[in-house]
Parts: sequence; structure tokens; C-alpha cells
Amino acid sequence: MRSEIEYERTEEEIGLGKELQDRVAVHFGLEEGCPVHRIEKALFKGTDCGAWIEFTEHGLAVGSTVEGSDVDCETCFLDWTGEENVGLFLDKALDEIELEADRLWRECNE
Repeated sequence: MRSEIEYERTEEEIGLGKELQDRVAVHFGLEEGCPVHRIEKALFKGTDCGAWIEFTEHGLAVGSTVEGSDVDCETCFLDWTGEENVGLFLDKALDEIELEADRLWRECNE
């Protein structure tokens, strides 16, 4: 059985996770509360490299597998406390991933 402190911590973590998911959804032009698979699809379709996103226990991770190869771009992680600018992180991380995916694709296919 969980103690009251453990229960409150769990509730807080669930709240932060939902808030993060909602902020990411809105960043990609979706409505708050939409299912994670819609966020994943919006990101995949909205990037040249077919980026992926994963919501982790303490934040999120974004990356890409380079098409036509078995090479993965470096994964970018955000440990989120509720204060970080999610949109800024996503924009910067996705710009870096797009550039890396393009470079890796050229190395493997040209």
C-alpha cells in the first residue's frame, strides 16, 4: 500500500506528464488531450526525416531512424519539471535531428 506522500508524488507526476503531452500537442497544432498516437503521427508526417517522439517517465525523447540505412540520429532528451519551454526544446532538437538525418542519409546513399 502506498503512503500518502507516495500517492501525492504519483498524482503530481501524472499531472506533469499530462501537461507535457498537452503542450507538445498544441505545439504541433493539435488539441489538448489528444491521444499520443496523434502526436506521434503529426511529428512523423511533419518532418522530412520522419522523427519519432516518446514520452518518458520524466520527460520526453525525440529522434529519427535514417531511411535507407540502419543508422539512428542522436536522441534528444528533455527532463521536464514543468518549467522548461517545450516548444523551444522541440524546435531546436528537431532542427538538429533533421540536419543529422540528412547528413547520415547522404553518407549511406551517395
